[in-house]
Amino acid sequence: MRLRIALLMLLLQTPVPQSRPLGKGVVEGTVLAAGTNEPIEDAVVILAHLARTASAAGLPDEPSHSMITDRQGRFVFKDLDAGVYRLAFESNGYVRQEYGQRVFPGSGAMLDLAKDQELRNLVVRMTRTASIRGRIVDENKQPVAGVPVELIRSGYYRNGERGLEPYGTVHTDDRGEYKLYFITPGRYYLHAGTPQPSGCCSGLRPNPNEVPAAFASMYYPGVADLQFAMPLDVKAASEIDGIDWTLRPQKLFRIRGRVIDTATGLPPSQIRLSLSTESGYSTDQFGGPVGSYENGSFEFHDVVPGLYRLSGRVSTPGASQAGALSPMVRRREAQSTGTIPIDVHSDLDGLVLMVSPGGTIAGRVRIDGADSPLAAFFKNSPPSVSLKVTQNGASPSAPGQWAVGGDLNPDGTFRVNNVLPAEYDVWIPLLDPPFYIKEARFGGTDVLNQPLQFTGQESGALDILLSSSVGALTGSVTGGQGSTAGVQVVLVPDRFRQRAELYRDVMTNQNGRFSISNIVPGDYKVFAWEAVEPYAWFDPQVLARGESRAKFVHVAESLTQTIEVRENATP
Repeated sequence: MRLRIALLMLLLQTPVPQSRPLGKGVVEGTVLAAGTNEPIEDAVVILAHLARTASAAGLPDEPSHSMITDRQGRFVFKDLDAGVYRLAFESNGYVRQEYGQRVFPGSGAMLDLAKDQELRNLVVRMTRTASIRGRIVDENKQPVAGVPVELIRSGYYRNGERGLEPYGTVHTDDRGEYKLYFITPGRYYLHAGTPQPSGCCSGLRPNPNEVPAAFASMYYPGVADLQFAMPLDVKAASEIDGIDWTLRPQKLFRIRGRVIDTATGLPPSQIRLSLSTESGYSTDQFGGPVGSYENGSFEFHDVVPGLYRLSGRVSTPGASQAGALSPMVRRREAQSTGTIPIDVHSDLDGLVLMVSPGGTIAGRVRIDGADSPLAAFFKNSPPSVSLKVTQNGASPSAPGQWAVGGDLNPDGTFRVNNVLPAEYDVWIPLLDPPFYIKEARFGGTDVLNQPLQFTGQESGALDILLSSSVGALTGSVTGGQGSTAGVQVVLVPDRFRQRAELYRDVMTNQNGRFSISNIVPGDYKVFAWEAVEPYAWFDPQVLARGESRAKFVHVAESLTQTIEVRENATP
């Protein structure tokens, strides 16, 4: 009897294991410091549940789960629904990164969590950030205070265009010293001086005792042109000191002239004027040299030397394109615009800016194989048709005009007004997936795979055909030296590589698999890189180095194919 009582007491004292809810998953792992493998305590761990499959780079469709790591660097998320997740990590002094991330900047591996699945023993090694320190003086070796010092990188954007991206800005202190910290490892350039085109004295003084001054815009180690600048290769956990340089005082100039409207031969009563640099920075966006206009004459003051485009835009209220027939059609303004290039290295007087009205392009949008009204195929109102100036297609009369558009009427017709002579790409922003532009013809000429040339004298309609018969790919990456999780997979058109909207990029999941949906039918090559900077695949030289290992595939309408892709080395 005593033995039975003892066994019963033992059973009552033994904790009963708590079972997980049926159908729920677990993600558990450890966060360590790269190089030392020391656990990182109090790191923020974010688990984001994505809205769609692993082929979709979108925002989470549900609130993210977050927690902090314990003393051993451990974390665990329980009771998770099946789906696709991203797992991100943050901690001061370390680079923000995702699970499976191989390059900075970049993305990590998707986590495909099945029903009732447990992903345990995940290990993330976080990379330490770096710092850059230096001092800036003038030609008399006196410290320069309050000068912005900017860390920038050169790279590609999602639209295929190359540009400079800022990665942090600080100002020099009263001793001329500066420090940039928490820097992600990589190759950078340093820029300092009065930012173009802001001038020296716009806005309020940061300190009433500080005398505003303008200094020449320079790249380290003291050159005006980026092509002669010295790049800094920043390593993880490095502290780069002694990045010192000298800035020269910058003289500022004045621009004066008058405006003539070619439609009337008279100065317009009102006009919007702006100066923009060759890189696209505009006074409309960033403030700076103030332009005044009165009785047909204009003046800009405090202009930093450089190459600019002086632009003017005269707007008059326009009637609704469809009257009161449709609430989906918004009112637009008729415009007269003009621009001239100017080289500012001294005061300029007597400039003449001519503004002229733009042309009109009319057309119609249809859906392949459908007779229903266009509005029936879209969640809200039909999207608008836009003409976007090509990267190299702006004419002397139309730089600064990035895009013009026209709203769609319920029957699919549209009119794009204020079109200036230039080369344009036909574009429909916010087009609901899976719709895509299948054909676009202007006066019978293909303008989908080549630019629309507009001189203002063309006649004919712009006909656009939409389709929703997209294709899809699923597959896996093979041939890597280690894990194929977090490999960058990029779908590149075999022809028409200037069409950025045809590219698709995804990361492999924890099992080295990927899925790409909503693919425009056609011929493609599939590249897989162990590590590559985002959008570097728009560089023809990067593609050329991996072309031999790329997988050719023909994507057919309404068909899903399964393929294997060999992994490329880092380009």
